[in-house]
Amino acid sequence: MLAFNTRWQPLLDTGLKLGGLAWLVMSFLSWLLLNDYLGATGQTGVPLDFAGTWAVLVLFGALLVLALAALGAMFTGGAPIMASLHSGQPAPFATRAGFFAGAVMALVILFVIGGLGGSIPLAIGIALPVGVAAGLLFFHMRQEPFLSEGYAKPAGLLLLWVSTASLLFLVFAINLDSVLRLQLGGATPFAIALAVSAGQMILCFLLPRGWVLGGTVLGVVWLTTFVSPGPRIMVLTALYLTNLGGGMPATALTTPKAAETCNLGTADRPILYAANGSCDKQVALQHLRQLVKAPNLAARGAIIACWRRKVDQPDATCD
Repeated sequence: MLAFNTRWQPLLDTGLKLGGLAWLVMSFLSWLLLNDYLGATGQTGVPLDFAGTWAVLVLFGALLVLALAALGAMFTGGAPIMASLHSGQPAPFATRAGFFAGAVMALVILFVIGGLGGSIPLAIGIALPVGVAAGLLFFHMRQEPFLSEGYAKPAGLLLLWVSTASLLFLVFAINLDSVLRLQLGGATPFAIALAVSAGQMILCFLLPRGWVLGGTVLGVVWLTTFVSPGPRIMVLTALYLTNLGGGMPATALTTPKAAETCNLGTADRPILYAANGSCDKQVALQHLRQLVKAPNLAARGAIIACWRRKVDQPDATCD
């Protein structure tokens, strides 16, 4: 027992130190994100200790987007799959091109039917077999030597690869949609995801994976931070999920009116507005969009004051 404790004590000690450091970093970052959100909605900031209890929830969205960017950049993870066709040796360019052709065909179908048409299950059902067929057709036209052993193995490996690429694309596109919807609507996030995914696969043929990974992460950070207020949506969602604001009812539900009086801010920094029906996140997003698009603080103050008047006087009008 003593030997066991001695053996695992350094690992436990290191884990505790790293865990504590990670918590401090996440708390600080969540505090920055929260105060950016409050500033965007015309409110004053909060002390650092306020963010501690829900730092992980606030950062979850941001970290998820970065993780997806990293996964998306790892399309070269298909290298072991391709190597199976060459007795474990690195796949030549022609094999990689065939896998690229199959994956891109699938992603295009996912974009057209899923992104433009709005039917993701149908898109998946069509994209996977068509992507596999495109890769096999490429190999057949080139008369690749490994086809002499039959089409079953190449088809199975292509299906594995196309399924992986499609899953990464869909998750990446859906998460881009969640953080870009304030500025970019419709199928635009799917188009961005398609361009990023195809570009990553091409670059992975030409550059080391580390460069592609780093460039993708920086690109997604820039896109969600400066092109669209993505982190603000993440903060709104965290406030909403933890019942601290972000569009939740401002008071206890004791009257029908209370169910329609929502708080976009926090309990200490309320931003009240009246919702027709009930307080939900979509309505909160619409109000956040209105504030984010305001040209200056004075305009934001006028909007917030108008919302407050309509809470007290539903028939009130704004100048």
